[in-house]
Amino acid sequence: MRRAPEAPLAHNPAGAARPPGAVTFARGASTGRWGIAVAGAVVLAMGAHQVWYAHGLGGGLSRVADPYSEADAIRSGEGYAARGFAVDSGLPDLLYGGRYPEAGTMSEPALKGFARRIYTHYPPGPNWIVGLMTVMCGAGATGCYRALPIACGVLAMAFLAWSLLSTLGGARGGAALVLLACARMSYNMMHGLHYQGYALSLLLVQVGLSLRILRLPGRLRWARAVALALLGFAQGWLSFDYVFLVSLAALPLWLLQPKPSGRSARWQLAALTCLPAAGFALACLLHFAQVAHFLGGTPAALRDFRVVASWRLAGADPSGGAPGGVWGRWEILRAYVFEHLPRSGNLGKSAYLLALIALLALVVPRARVTVGARRRWVVTWQPAIRRARRALVLLAALAASATWILIMRNHAYYHPHFLPRHFLLLYFVAELLLLDGLTIERAAGRARPRSGQP
Repeated sequence: MRRAPEAPLAHNPAGAARPPGAVTFARGASTGRWGIAVAGAVVLAMGAHQVWYAHGLGGGLSRVADPYSEADAIRSGEGYAARGFAVDSGLPDLLYGGRYPEAGTMSEPALKGFARRIYTHYPPGPNWIVGLMTVMCGAGATGCYRALPIACGVLAMAFLAWSLLSTLGGARGGAALVLLACARMSYNMMHGLHYQGYALSLLLVQVGLSLRILRLPGRLRWARAVALALLGFAQGWLSFDYVFLVSLAALPLWLLQPKPSGRSARWQLAALTCLPAAGFALACLLHFAQVAHFLGGTPAALRDFRVVASWRLAGADPSGGAPGGVWGRWEILRAYVFEHLPRSGNLGKSAYLLALIALLALVVPRARVTVGARRRWVVTWQPAIRRARRALVLLAALAASATWILIMRNHAYYHPHFLPRHFLLLYFVAELLLLDGLTIERAAGRARPRSGQP
């Protein structure tokens, strides 16, 4: 079902009817241009912050973006640059060269004295990227390597900003980006050399593209369909961790529409979820073929995958770390929501904003308050979808964000330094839920008196 686009707020003339959710802060004028300026400033500020942070690291490992995996990626990248990308079936050697002996796999006591460690348990995409940057910049030029993920992050955030401005209007689009920037995890690993920064960038592009497909008129063109599949493939070649985000990210966005019913709407949802998932699955199959080729056959690869999957999925770790049983999974999820997410490097104080939005969406059907000096401004929240559907939107976003953590118990237990980033989708969807129903305008008859008037 096609849906009429919301007119961009920047083109809403004074006195004209406002689209749903229009936000006006000045008499008779929209804030569309201000929204565009704010969005541009936010994107530039994120990029500048990451360039500054990366410059401060010199040639060292990031203190934020998983230094363990960075060390492995840098060593394996030097191996690719020296030996070629086809050696060992294209899989990375995490011990090559011996750089950063105190970090990553090389620091593991069980591997002391080993000369090689060919890693089969994750796709080699991040290692390939560092290998390419090593060929271009030279061995040890870590600062040069970081230019690529930062550029990808800035471009992805710019695409999301463009999508927000074109689908929500200038004011709400700018506000959505500001709220997103309030969560430091939206940009603080942009400089990372492993998968985390790239994966979040790809997710932001997927979300922005999904918004454009859902909220702007026209059919799903082949170019966009191919783009969705390629985004899923790229995610699957980076890591397994984003499988549920890639497959389900469009569901809460689709549910945010007032009446996404009919055959065309269902086909639209199927395309937005199945195409990225298919691309992701293809990447995983290619990685499995890599491992089978390296280990000498499909049975050996299946055994390798089964052992790793059982460790990430199953009961307590042999060291006694992760809590076991069904309740152990919920305990880990509780720790993520109430302990890890509120940390300053993740949502920080924005976690309270998320909780407030969720409470507003689930409890308050609509609201209207007058604020400011002389009660000059009227703030109205009147969402286009009913309370039950708002709850469904939040549940869908929570499911996409939390399923990996809930299922992969051991993996989640040992990686709270980057897996909370999965909840950025939930935070972003909550933003849209708030802004879609929000209007801020001057109260009738409250215009400011001219100079000299009583």
